[in-house]
Amino acid sequence: MNFNLSDFAEPAENVDEFLKILVTGPSGSGKSTSVIYGAPYPLLVFDQEKGTSQYAKVKKFDLFQNKKINGFDPTDPNNILWYTEQLLAAQNQGFELPYKSILLDSGTVLYNRIINDYLKELRANGEPNKRKLEPNEYAFPKNKFYDIIRNLKALNVNLFVTAHASDNYLKSAFMKIDPNEPIKADCEKRLIHEMDVHYILSKQGKRHKATLKKGRIVDKEGRDLLPETIDNFDNFTLIPTIFEMASRDKGFEKRQSEMEQVNVIGTNAKLSQTIDNIVELVGALQLTTEQAVEALTELTGKGNPYELTEEEAEKAFVHFKGLVDAESGSVGE
Repeated sequence: MNFNLSDFAEPAENVDEFLKILVTGPSGSGKSTSVIYGAPYPLLVFDQEKGTSQYAKVKKFDLFQNKKINGFDPTDPNNILWYTEQLLAAQNQGFELPYKSILLDSGTVLYNRIINDYLKELRANGEPNKRKLEPNEYAFPKNKFYDIIRNLKALNVNLFVTAHASDNYLKSAFMKIDPNEPIKADCEKRLIHEMDVHYILSKQGKRHKATLKKGRIVDKEGRDLLPETIDNFDNFTLIPTIFEMASRDKGFEKRQSEMEQVNVIGTNAKLSQTIDNIVELVGALQLTTEQAVEALTELTGKGNPYELTEEEAEKAFVHFKGLVDAESGSVGE
């Protein structure tokens, strides 16, 4: 075979650019619908949650499925891994893929399925009572999950992965949510770093907001092309907005005010102080989070001190203070 070394070089501006976007958020925040209604088409969806077909009334897309094979499970990680390998092999042989975008909905469910399948395998092979993996046993599930992610990233398509979100509690306080970052992605932690863009979606009333947590899309001066916040979007505008901004030549200039943290203050000073006292008492008792939640639930019906009313908080304070006083021998003094 005759070839020139220059045949293996291509000007970067001539190479098609595809976005790899992670979209996280709680249920109802618009993760799946925003991608399905806004991604470049044709679109293929790996539907781990078996809920995206309802959106086909608005937009036509393909679901990973094969009804010709009896009992075929489109949510089985082995089937997904096999199919991504077939797509990649076809691309490597010079075939043009029939899709411009692929959605994995969701990465959270896929990773959990891989873990659960592995647990079943371990129980069937000599460990019948095993209920959870040990820290050193997660290598196999992680490897399978990222085999799928790497295959999808290698395809000449725009890749979208959704993930659930969970409350982001401060590590230094019992059940206290970080006011600056109240929610975080509920997915295998490396997934965030595998993607180019990460937006967290939230919803207040009918208003949807997308907050940029990570973006590698910059202009030649290194300025972010994607906005830190996309406010009041709808299902049809979020993804097109991201693509439109990513294609611009000039990014955003950061103002000082955008970089400052906003202080969060309580609206009921007495209640806030009582709750802070409860948290301190829990720390003094050296209770685990599980023990504290159980005790608080028995007292008030609520496991989170920041959800208590004044009356409930006072009841919990008296209880925990009594326990601390008893331990220190100060009762009756």
